[in-house]
Amino acid sequence: MKQFLLILIAFLLCISTAVSQSSSSLFPQTPNMKSVYVQTGLTIDEEEPEFELPNREILLENIEVGTTDGVPSTVFVYRNNDTELINEYLAIADTVFADALSFLNLGFFDELDLGLDVDFEFIDDIDIVRLAAEEDSSWPISDNTFTVDIPEDILDLVPSGVNIRDEMDVRIRTSVQRLDDKTVELPYGTFETVVFKPTLRIDLIVQIQVPLIGFQSFTLGLINNYGTELYFAEGHGIVKELLEPIEVVISNAILGTIELGEIPGYRAELLEFEMIVDSSTENEDYIANEFTLYPAYPNPFNPTTNIRYELVHNSNVSITVYNSLGQVVSTLLNDTRQSAGMHTLSVDMSTNSSGVYFYVVRARDTNGVVNQLTGSFTLLK
Repeated sequence: MKQFLLILIAFLLCISTAVSQSSSSLFPQTPNMKSVYVQTGLTIDEEEPEFELPNREILLENIEVGTTDGVPSTVFVYRNNDTELINEYLAIADTVFADALSFLNLGFFDELDLGLDVDFEFIDDIDIVRLAAEEDSSWPISDNTFTVDIPEDILDLVPSGVNIRDEMDVRIRTSVQRLDDKTVELPYGTFETVVFKPTLRIDLIVQIQVPLIGFQSFTLGLINNYGTELYFAEGHGIVKELLEPIEVVISNAILGTIELGEIPGYRAELLEFEMIVDSSTENEDYIANEFTLYPAYPNPFNPTTNIRYELVHNSNVSITVYNSLGQVVSTLLNDTRQSAGMHTLSVDMSTNSSGVYFYVVRARDTNGVVNQLTGSFTLLK
């Protein structure tokens, strides 16, 4: 009986460990959030390897908590303000599923103007996050082969005297890698991240006539290990994206080297982050961002940090701390009267566990106008 109880306790401990690594903890589950990313274009040009891109704003909304096949799951929807493109995430246990085509950046086919008419709709939702996967590991998603006509633009690049059939097979493979976890320093702050990379590989199988032998199959690598590195941080979702630029080259002993073009890359890094706990208020004169909230310092911290903010008017101030699930952890101030000017509040989190926390500073001035700002800090024990 004693041995049975020990086994049962060990089993329950294993369950607790697995639950603590839930993929949904990467996102705040109850409130919506807004992220702003500073973007940089990347090229293979050594003289001008980077160029500026417009900032990108993402809203994470339409959060639904439910079950899938009896397993607790959470649906997150990313909305891009610029294009109204919606990407849906489904978090089940330690796995996050998403639309593969939104991460594989297949627009390069149009940029290269290869004339290849390939329908990528066969690439369905993929599990872009597997927290149970070991670092530096990968898993396959799809493997498909199509027969297409070789575009005239490519045939024109074939050296004279080389006979090649006018059809070829295009083999497209997708997979996901879990890279090594990384500490990244971003404009918004420093994060401990888990890194995943949905990747694409495209091979061309052509028939080339070899003297004295006849037509033989040759596999030409077109794209290999191409994809965007996704950096996830607890309570923030994706805090960084990195797509390295590549040069598309076909190289073969008979065909020689055929340069088809360059696929530019980009880097997106978190610049601003706001957890929208509740944008509603009973006062119709609610105005956000009328006062200044400065980054907490130190951050990360253990176990104390400081929240700094500046009031424009004498105000009644409330400060509430939330965990990554949107649950109230503590109320630091509750409608406390404060004068206009700079204020610093020391926060002691010694009784809390490590993780990302959010704090909402709400100020109501003498005219009843309410201002609200949100910040975050990371407790590391």
